[in-house]
Amino acid sequence: MKSKFTLVAILLILAMLPLSLFGCNGAQETSGTSESTSATTTKKQEDATPQLEGTEYVLKDNIDKIKINGRYTVSNSGIACDNVGSGIEFQGTMKGKVYLTFNAARIVWGETKNVYYTVYVDGVRQEERYEVPCGKNGIVLTLADFGETEGEHRIRVVKQTEAHYALAYFAKITMDGTFGERPADKDYLVEFVGSDLICGMGNYNGTPEQQPSAAQVAEYEDGTKSMSFIAAESLHADCSILGVSGMGVAGSWFGVTAPEYYKANSYFRNKKTEYDFSKGRTPDLIVLNIGKNDNNIPVADRPTDEVFKQTAKEYLELLKETHGEDVKIIWTYDITEANPDRKPEPLEANDCRYKIAQEVIEELGGEEAGLYIYQVYTNRLGGQEHTDAEGHVTAATGLLNFIREKGILPVAE
Repeated sequence: MKSKFTLVAILLILAMLPLSLFGCNGAQETSGTSESTSATTTKKQEDATPQLEGTEYVLKDNIDKIKINGRYTVSNSGIACDNVGSGIEFQGTMKGKVYLTFNAARIVWGETKNVYYTVYVDGVRQEERYEVPCGKNGIVLTLADFGETEGEHRIRVVKQTEAHYALAYFAKITMDGTFGERPADKDYLVEFVGSDLICGMGNYNGTPEQQPSAAQVAEYEDGTKSMSFIAAESLHADCSILGVSGMGVAGSWFGVTAPEYYKANSYFRNKKTEYDFSKGRTPDLIVLNIGKNDNNIPVADRPTDEVFKQTAKEYLELLKETHGEDVKIIWTYDITEANPDRKPEPLEANDCRYKIAQEVIEELGGEEAGLYIYQVYTNRLGGQEHTDAEGHVTAATGLLNFIREKGILPVAE
């Protein structure tokens, strides 16, 4: 077991932590897998299609050279990595500028205008927020400029935006260079399932005068500064983040529940196309953050305690049956600390149905069966009284300490 994880370590990771977008054009798809500060600048697409120098590589034809993180689909338009934290990673010999072309960017829901991505160059998170507008095709972003000196480099592109807001395809890489070997998988795979705390809704605070409703758009969400992504990076683990803000276990603000979303390959592309678990990598740990929306949706839609309990039990059994008895599962719930700036009274704690979840976990064997429950501490200082970026760091710190104390996975120094 490695030494005790500290908040300073997470803050360093977060400081090193940037964004872009794509969509579906109805082409035939095949499924597969691989597993908040407002000061950040935004890197927009080129105003006009530039004259790209270098060799053009169509990504769907070079999948063997690319590490694809998270669930994905492939069509003639390219590779679609739809969920928060998903994306592509490649390495090779290159110089000059490296360009990424996006296809078929589209809005799924709401007033989102762009899809956002974070880019890492040689392991360093870039400060720019990479932005691709919805409703356009063939958008080009410059990922890096290595100058005239040829060298070995590695680039990673990660989606900040949840699938419920917008979708897109990675189409082409253009560079003066060649691909090297596909980057290796990390030792562990951690899967996260849940709603706003998993996705990062409202954690990219924007400007102080933002309206509360502004939280529910991609512009105010950075999934690479969410509890889930921070925790995975700190564990030096690959991650698959299956999140929809507003999603519950047996009820939801938007119709889709966690079990339904989990079984679909990419729910907002085609909810009937199931994920092929036999071809996917088995997670070492699954972290759930679900339950509060079951408790908060309109009364007419709210599941009864009995329905919630039965659905929660069936979902946990599904995870064990799918991935084997060795997979560890942590059910987290976030009774949040009161917002001290709220007037006239602080927010009250939300029970998140956690008492029922605890009953289910105990009935299924509890920690001896690899089932855990953990209270996450956050705040409500982000958009629409959700968690801000600092609160996600606090949440990730506590989760990592819990993982370390229980000996579930090695926690990085």
